[in-house]
Amino acid sequence: MVQIVGKYQYVSHENFDEFMKALGQGELASVFLQSKPLIEVQNNGDQWSLTVNSDGRTSSATFKLGEPYEEKLPSSPDRKFQ
Repeated sequence: MVQIVGKYQYVSHENFDEFMKALGQGELASVFLQSKPLIEVQNNGDQWSLTVNSDGRTSSATFKLGEPYEEKLPSSPDRKFQ
């Protein structure tokens, strides 16, 4: 298996604006384009954790591969994602 544990810094956004417009979310593109998140991937046995730090806000999710989980996103606190 490829090792993906580590920290990843956002670098560029080629064609992201066009992608968001194609999804009908063009108004959100400028918000995302201003952000430069740092993503950390961690693994502890069969549990994985993703931590995203962007613009002074941190969100994280811990899960097991192949198992459903619920996550509340800071941008959508009233919605749960699985």
